[in-house]
Formats: sequence, C-alpha cells, structure tokens
Amino acid sequence: MTLMIQPAVTGGIFEMSPNSRTTSSENYDHVSDVLTGKRDDTIVSIGREPGALCIFKGCHSLHRVSPVVGDELRIMGVFVYEFSPGIVGDPKVNATIYGPRTLGH
Repeated sequence: MTLMIQPAVTGGIFEMSPNSRTTSSENYDHVSDVLTGKRDDTIVSIGREPGALCIFKGCHSLHRVSPVVGDELRIMGVFVYEFSPGIVGDPKVNATIYGPRTLGH
C-alpha cells in the first residue's frame, strides 16, 4: 500500500502491471514481455496527487516509478503487510525503498 504525501515536480509516476505473477508462477514470459515493452497494454499509471492511496499486491505485480525530476522531494508512505509476525524486509530492498539510511539498523 502506498500513500502519496508530496508528488515530484515532474516524473515520479507510479506504474504497474497488476497481478503479473502468482504464488505458484513467476510468469517469466509475461514479465519479460512487460520489461521489454511488448506488453505495454498491461501497464497502468496510478494517480499521484497528494492523498492518493494505492492498495496492490506488490509481490505479484511488477511496479516501478519513473525518474523524479525537480528540486522538491517526492514523499511517499509505503506500507508492507505480512501474514506472520516478525517478518523483516531484506535490507537491500529496504534501502532501495526507504533510502540508504536504513542499512545497518
């Protein structure tokens, strides 16, 4: 789940290919087609105005953010939920999402 707090001046568009993978299949052919531009028809852009909330299955949906341009920070709340208590995200993934300040904490 993501919550837009402050959008970028330019760029920072959140795009995804919903449900492109499943628990039982990584769907490599489809993923490859999306990444190489052969399946642009599956990509949707999500509204990024302040307060925009997006709930999606991140582990099952390819997603990305276009390059952020401008002097104003893009500020986004990112919420990740797990089924079991005590699950901690991979440090490298956390650094990608939340910034390098999370490494070693």
